[in-house]
Amino acid sequence: MTLIVAGLVSKRELFLGADSRLSSGTATWDYATKIFRLYPTEDYVAYCGQSLQALLAISQGLQLLANTSILGKSGSADTPQITARAAAFFDHMQEIMTHFPPAWGKSCELLMAGYNHRLKRPSLYRLALGTEPKEPAEIPMEEQWFECMGSGASLAEPILKARTPPKSGKDVYDTVYQVIEGKKEATVGGCVQMAVIREGSSRTIGFQMDQALRVVMGFPARFASGMPKVLWFDPNFKRVRASQTVRRHMAKRAK
Repeated sequence: MTLIVAGLVSKRELFLGADSRLSSGTATWDYATKIFRLYPTEDYVAYCGQSLQALLAISQGLQLLANTSILGKSGSADTPQITARAAAFFDHMQEIMTHFPPAWGKSCELLMAGYNHRLKRPSLYRLALGTEPKEPAEIPMEEQWFECMGSGASLAEPILKARTPPKSGKDVYDTVYQVIEGKKEATVGGCVQMAVIREGSSRTIGFQMDQALRVVMGFPARFASGMPKVLWFDPNFKRVRASQTVRRHMAKRAK
């Protein structure tokens, strides 16, 4: 299935983390994107399910929304509040799932995270799509700073409960990484993918794995282009400036 971890590390900052494995019978694929930016807003959506086809439908639905004005832009005067954005997103995606072939997977769950400008903090919503839909329900993150979903949740929760303040994005990263590397749940694997939700500056997080390899949202990026909208970290979750290192390495290889 998958592992999704959300951590509210402060009143102004929430991190989403996930593995990148999709499984079908004995076949696995370790390069699946499970965390998506919900354009034109700065909200993010994390996918939890077994079906590759359902994930494709989610991706298509997000692309369609990106070309509409239904959700507005985060922070603009005419932008609906996060509660209304979550409801509109649910209605749109559930309509897609009603036309989805049952043989391809009947349901999936999603976490939607975005900044709540009224309460001045990030908010997290859980929703289910498919044959047993559940409208968005806000998760009270101020009561328990983390939320886990998926087949790896029972392995992740004890790790997070053992974490002591101050909490950070590294706690989310380490938890997903430990469950992946522990290999106790066969449906959780691949690499860590992440995003951070902040007021006015939500960003995708990428990882500089070595001199030549960057990984963004579960997928390897072996090219020299800069990615100014991505925050880069090394495998120890320390901030790095990845683009120049990769550019020099790729230029050297081209000679």
